[in-house]
Amino acid sequence: MHTTQITQWKKQVLDELPQIFAQPGSERGKNEEALIANLYQEIGQLKVELDFLKKIRAVPLNRSVF
Repeated sequence: MHTTQITQWKKQVLDELPQIFAQPGSERGKNEEALIANLYQEIGQLKVELDFLKKIRAVPLNRSVF
């Protein structure tokens, strides 16, 4: 590694650190909880849809075949 590259990384980290730690922990936790809740909701919806599709596939069709 070259010292110029390390200096650039250090500058980038020092520039971005305040933004990373600017958000209070409680607000960050609320955002994470909301994201997790949305993901669980989507998982539940997908399970319901999958179960429905499995049931439809299991029911034989009463159509006559040519």
